[in-house]
Amino acid sequence: MQKLKQEFTCIVEGKEQAFTWTHIVIEDEDNSADIGHYNLPIAALEALLAEETRPKYLPIENGAFICLRAINFNPDADSNDMVSLRIWFTKDLVITANKAGRNLRSIGELKQTIAANSEINDAGDWLCELIERVTDKVSQQIEDIEDLTDLAEEQVSKELTDIDRPAIITMRKDAAQIKRFMVPQKDAYELLQQKLQLINEVQKFQIKEQVDRVHRMLENLVLIRERSALVLEEIRLAISEKQNERMYVLSLVTAIFLPLSFLTGLFGMNVADLPGTDFPNAFWFLLGAMAGIGVVVFIVMKLRKWL
Repeated sequence: MQKLKQEFTCIVEGKEQAFTWTHIVIEDEDNSADIGHYNLPIAALEALLAEETRPKYLPIENGAFICLRAINFNPDADSNDMVSLRIWFTKDLVITANKAGRNLRSIGELKQTIAANSEINDAGDWLCELIERVTDKVSQQIEDIEDLTDLAEEQVSKELTDIDRPAIITMRKDAAQIKRFMVPQKDAYELLQQKLQLINEVQKFQIKEQVDRVHRMLENLVLIRERSALVLEEIRLAISEKQNERMYVLSLVTAIFLPLSFLTGLFGMNVADLPGTDFPNAFWFLLGAMAGIGVVVFIVMKLRKWL
C-alpha cells in the first residue's frame, strides 16, 4: 500500500489570506503515515497516488487537483525524464506531492522564497509563483537544446568530422520528450486560467502569460526537431557526396588502367607463338604503347571534363 510521508508544513502569512502549505512524498516505507491521515476528498487522494500522471486540471468539491511536469534535476537523472508534481489546491490549504527520489528544485526554491518574507498575498499568488518557476526551468532546458542545435548547424557548415551525430539524435528525442508533457501542460494552464474560481483576475492574467510562454516553447520545440532533421539530412548528403567522389575517382582510375590491364593480360600469357617473344625490344615497344594509350585516355577524359 502506498504511503504519504510528510516532508514539511509551513503556514504562509499572506497579506490577504493565510494558508497552510504541506509537502508530502509518496513512498512505500512502513514508518510513514497512512494516506487516511490527510482529510482529503477520495477523488483527490486517488489522483495524488495515481501511478501514471499527465498534466491536468481537475476541479474536486471545494478545491482543485492540479498535476504538472517539471525538469528533473535529481543526481544521475535524465533531465528530460520530467518529474510529476501533484497539487491539491484550496484557498486555505495547499498540498504538494511527488514520488520518493524525484524531488523538485522549484519546491525547494519556493520554500526558501516564502521563508525570506516574499510578497505572496494568498494561495493564488503561491500557485502563480510555482507555475512561473516550473515554466522557467523548462524554458531554460529548451534554450540549452537550442544552443546545441545552433552548434550542430555551425559545425555541419564547416567540417563533418566535428559533428556528434548521436548527440543530434538525442536532441530530437529530448525535444519530443519535453513536448509530450508540455502540450497537456499548456492545456492545464489554460483551464486554470479560465475555470479556477479560487484565484483573482490578476492571477488569472499571470497564468495566461505562462500559457503564452508555453505556446512559444512548443513552437521552439517543433523548430528544434525540424532544424535537427535538416542537420542530419545535411550530414547524410555530405557523406553521400564524399562517397560518390571516391567512387568517381575509382571509376576514372579503372577506366585509365582497363586497356592497360588488357594488354598486360594478353601479352602475359605463357603460350606458344606469342607476338614479340623473339624480338629483343618488344618489352619497350609494349611499354611505350601502354603509356601512349594511357595518355590518350587521360586526354579524352580531360576534354570531356571528366577530370
